[in-house]
Amino acid sequence: MSAPARYALDKEDLQALLDTAGELNSMETLNEVLTNILKLAGSLCNSRAGSVILHDQERNDLYFAAATGPASEKLAGIRIPLGKGKASEVFLTRIPLVEDHVTDYYGVVDEKTEFVTRSMICIPLTQGEKTFGVMQILNKGGGTEPYTDRDLELLTRFGAQATVAIRNATLFEQMLASSGLYANPEVRQGLIKSLTNSGRSAIKDRFTVLFIDMRGFSQLCNIVTNPTKIQSVLSDYVLMIGAVVLRNEGIVNNVMGDGVMAIFRGDAAADNAVKTALDAIDGFERLKLSWKGVSRFNLDFLDIGAGITTDDETILGTIGDDRFRDFTVIGPGVNLAAALVKSARDGHRLVCDTSTYTSISDRGLASVEGPIQFRIEKRGPLMGVGYDVYYLKRFEKPADAALESKASERYDIFFSYRREGGSDVARGLQQALKDEFSIFLDVDRMPSGHFDTALFKTIESSPNFVVFLSPGSLDRCSDPEDWLRKEIGHAIATKRNIVPISLPGFTFPDPKKLADDIADVTRHDVVEYSHRYFYAMIDKLKEHLTQPE
Repeated sequence: MSAPARYALDKEDLQALLDTAGELNSMETLNEVLTNILKLAGSLCNSRAGSVILHDQERNDLYFAAATGPASEKLAGIRIPLGKGKASEVFLTRIPLVEDHVTDYYGVVDEKTEFVTRSMICIPLTQGEKTFGVMQILNKGGGTEPYTDRDLELLTRFGAQATVAIRNATLFEQMLASSGLYANPEVRQGLIKSLTNSGRSAIKDRFTVLFIDMRGFSQLCNIVTNPTKIQSVLSDYVLMIGAVVLRNEGIVNNVMGDGVMAIFRGDAAADNAVKTALDAIDGFERLKLSWKGVSRFNLDFLDIGAGITTDDETILGTIGDDRFRDFTVIGPGVNLAAALVKSARDGHRLVCDTSTYTSISDRGLASVEGPIQFRIEKRGPLMGVGYDVYYLKRFEKPADAALESKASERYDIFFSYRREGGSDVARGLQQALKDEFSIFLDVDRMPSGHFDTALFKTIESSPNFVVFLSPGSLDRCSDPEDWLRKEIGHAIATKRNIVPISLPGFTFPDPKKLADDIADVTRHDVVEYSHRYFYAMIDKLKEHLTQPE
């Protein structure tokens, strides 16, 4: 595939490119930039549909970062493996292409969006040696007009401008994240304008403040002397906390070693802070399972605590100047939250003040113990002051022992795995999905009756079959009596919705070397397990599951 010849643009075209450059540079957030890129590219080439597809370095695949057109909402979450389709081809070769009769398109996209791609221009988004992704513009004139050399030249030049805008917006968001405003753009957008555009250096508002702290981290540092392992543990922990804060519309404001401070605004601030703390507590249990290889010592001494306060007198302001700037919150509520998190221990992992408790609108979020008298005795501005505080924890759903033993119960998901490689991961995913799906995990719910008959009935009653594939997990499947082979084979035979989850180090063997009754498992879309990007992985898994009725 060779690069196409360049086309000489006239003055009007060059002026149009200059105008688009001005519009691109007026955008600040990455979402705004991507949306504007597609609007401007579509206007240049009379195309209503298009997408910006960016490269995910961690997963080494491509994902739809923004889209316009009739199928734009359905593209969110779709990923394209490298080596599949036109977008991947352009990304890898860095050579643009034009096709007015599209062939060899990655059909998964059209299938999932019910959109027909008739013609396209695909442009690599490059700067120097780095390729950020590609931009696709589709179906000129509704698919009735061919793309011309002029269209290709315009979009190629526009793509260079768009890449710079994407890079600048990415750097801007990274700067904000490292300055105390790590949040989804729509959450922090109003704050940025208030604190930068108006000339104000501080605002006073009602904030809910959350402190989360790891218990036993100092002890872990003493018994694990490898700094790389400690750094990896701390990164996993902070990334997990950050993910749940963003998922619940919060802002990560500060990270102090193993302590994290987050802030929440709006009518749902208290609810979102409590949800974040509960999700973080659950997530920490999953992380501990994944850290088993860090040390030969038992890590049960590690725990997590959270303190939450809500206060009308909280100030969010900037510290520093144009050379160094940091966003931080100050006020009595911040000091109290820092004190409460220290008391969140001995089985009481989540403590909140009265203002937070009375602000919770969803009483089904957590069970409550309190009010309990809390007094700060150490020196400081709050010394000697008494407070009513509340201990919160997630509601435990009561188990019905009779239902647990029925093989005929209909589960949403059947988990299949080998004990030695997938047990801990399966348990972690069960905890993450339990509020939305009923899950058969044989450790908890082994049906009564003849073992294989009951197990097969349970597979048949579950529309989704999730199989955890650890390194070497398929090696023993040559044995017709191997239970993993029996479970996979029965799921294929009964046409379950099969979702393989590949654990680190796993690769599929040649399908020709697998038994005929399970070879089809290699044809299903695989979800790669990641404890570092756990919630992104959970979201991808949900996309592949048949939802409960």
